[in-house]
Amino acid sequence: MTSEIPSQNKPSAKSKSRSTNYSVQEDILLVSAWLNIGLDPVKGNDQKSTAYWARIAEYYHKNKTFETNRDASSLQHRWSAIQAAVNKFCGYYEQILNRPQSGETEQDKLQRAKKMYREREKVAFLQEHNWNILKYEQKWISFSAKKAAIATTRKRKSVNPEASLQNASSPIVLDEGNGATSEPSFMERPIGQKQAKDLLKKEKVKENVASQLEQFRAFKRETERRKEERFQLSLSQEEKLYILKEKKEQAKQQREDDKIMLIDITTLPEMQAAYFRDRQAEIMARRARPSESM
Repeated sequence: MTSEIPSQNKPSAKSKSRSTNYSVQEDILLVSAWLNIGLDPVKGNDQKSTAYWARIAEYYHKNKTFETNRDASSLQHRWSAIQAAVNKFCGYYEQILNRPQSGETEQDKLQRAKKMYREREKVAFLQEHNWNILKYEQKWISFSAKKAAIATTRKRKSVNPEASLQNASSPIVLDEGNGATSEPSFMERPIGQKQAKDLLKKEKVKENVASQLEQFRAFKRETERRKEERFQLSLSQEEKLYILKEKKEQAKQQREDDKIMLIDITTLPEMQAAYFRDRQAEIMARRARPSESM
């Protein structure tokens, strides 16, 4: 059973008809879908919000590992609440980082940011699990920077109401809808169709080159493997020759030892008898050593 995250939106007359609160699992999957699904540049700049969120819903249900029947509209509504809360918390957290206190740990800073959020927003910050995923993601960083830039532009243009906010480099506004927040979500405008198709061609060329490079590396690895096998085989043959040579030396030594051991030293002059007596003692000592070490 997964824990549920209470909605941070202010209650309204429609709240009774809303579906159950999102669980942590559902939130994490939704954030993953948002991070993995972007505006499709190949389809052109006329891509609508409904098409974009349909793709997110498709990703969401394709990758779910639990029971859920959230539709695109519900996911869009939930994302509005997540991005609004997380974006505000990022601002408070940034303020805390810019005003560090002596001896303060990272956990202390996080707690101070959560306290500031509660004091300013009059509600606890319940999106920490989503913030932990989003805070280092480049798409979220760009998304937040774009929202901040748009907010700054709005303030400047408010002095001159006749100035148009729309221009060739302006972002696409994806209506998050459902009344979850008064601010829409801003996404960067996709590149042109021709440029996107050119990029696809370049990617295919890169993939082809990468494939050929991998084939070359595989060939090189196989060549090295065979070379190593031949080396091991030659080494094995050398070891066999060495063992054979050693056995021959041992057999030769055995024959010499046997001749010396068979000499009757009682019939020899004193000096010769002393010499062969010492040799026989050496032989007996040498033969006794292996049996002692066993």
